[in-house]
Amino acid sequence: MQKNTLSGIASLLLIILAVIACNAVTDGKSAASNAIERFHSMLNDERYAEIYAELDPRFKEANTEQEMTELLKAVHIKLGKVVSSENQTWRANSFNLETQILMAQNTDFEEGTAVETFTFLYADKKVSLLGYNINSKDLITK
Repeated sequence: MQKNTLSGIASLLLIILAVIACNAVTDGKSAASNAIERFHSMLNDERYAEIYAELDPRFKEANTEQEMTELLKAVHIKLGKVVSSENQTWRANSFNLETQILMAQNTDFEEGTAVETFTFLYADKKVSLLGYNINSKDLITK
């Protein structure tokens, strides 16, 4: 009888943890979507220093403020302002109590299109940008 009770408790705990994890992923996706809107707003307004200030420390270790500013200026100069952005795909991975959310966006700019990939760290109901990649033929050819 005691073995069944322990097994039942363990099963219940696993169910509770799964529900908590699902809520974290759903909340994280929503927070990431909001962060992308904010990123695009700052990009449109050429607020590159603010974008850099909000990056995750690990992103800053790999990219200086000058490097990030140069990239964002090139995007803004060649493609113009963001007109619209739609989620193409997303996924969440949790490992070692850390949740990362990757979101790929089909983004229309004034002067072209791009697929932007954002990688966020989700913790304490907040996201921080871990990675940004832009893939655009228009960015290269203009």
